[in-house]
Amino acid sequence: MPLTRIKENKTTLAWILLIILALIWGSSFILIKKGVAVYSAPQVGSLRIVLAAVILLPLAIIHLTKVPRSKWGILFICGLLGNLIPSFLFSIAGTKLNSSVSGILNALTPLFTLIIGSLFFRKQISMLKITGILVGFAGCVLLIFMNASGNFQLNNYYALLPVAATICYGLNGNLISRYLAGIKPLHIAALSLCFVGPLAGIYLFSTDIDMDLVLSSEGISALGFISILGIVGTALATIIFNKVIQLSGPLFTSSVTYLIPVVALGWGILDGETLNWIQYVSMLAIILGVYVVNKAK
Repeated sequence: MPLTRIKENKTTLAWILLIILALIWGSSFILIKKGVAVYSAPQVGSLRIVLAAVILLPLAIIHLTKVPRSKWGILFICGLLGNLIPSFLFSIAGTKLNSSVSGILNALTPLFTLIIGSLFFRKQISMLKITGILVGFAGCVLLIFMNASGNFQLNNYYALLPVAATICYGLNGNLISRYLAGIKPLHIAALSLCFVGPLAGIYLFSTDIDMDLVLSSEGISALGFISILGIVGTALATIIFNKVIQLSGPLFTSSVTYLIPVVALGWGILDGETLNWIQYVSMLAIILGVYVVNKAK
């Protein structure tokens, strides 16, 4: 097969996988909303991690010996910051916050990755990137502190939880870049999830789960949503994410940041959620800020 044809096929596959990834991750917020409608937020968060860890356990066992023991500690920390803690934060936020708003705030991740890298990991940051950060955070402030009338007030404390989750993601990204650069991304994902999976499992089975509720029609449907969230939204999405990186590199893969809020917004509208004009302006500002940060040299 000619080289140009191979490149075209790789590009097409990369785009297909990127769109699938955006659909999966963009749908995770509405799945959380459906899950916490029946189960408690901590139960949803812990079950999501347990299911993902079980699915990735065979990969973790196979590749465990390929990762030095000296890296296991940092992998555990990455599991906390990149999976366990955000899973709980987004689940708790889902009890009081529109899923579309959570999806929009999730787009702050690249901004916090850059800020944390500059403050604590001595990474250089240009003035253009600083501009992108300021634009993105202006959108974040509008989204959290401006009501529909244009008055400045904290509308919903729960909106701070997705922001805290993106800070965790930003710190996790920098730790991986600094300390796990020589380890394959798939190995990092499988091992870090399986290292924190037992913690989520211990918590999950210590909660008072009403079995009558679990076996009810609402309980079974909610459990189905959470299962999709853990198996597809966490385990499978991780594998797809790493495949896209292999095909087209991290810069192309970062484009998923712009698509996730759109998918989350679409699901929110279909579920009857409404956004005011300030929230739409905020979303555009956040996405614009992320775009400037990713494109700036």
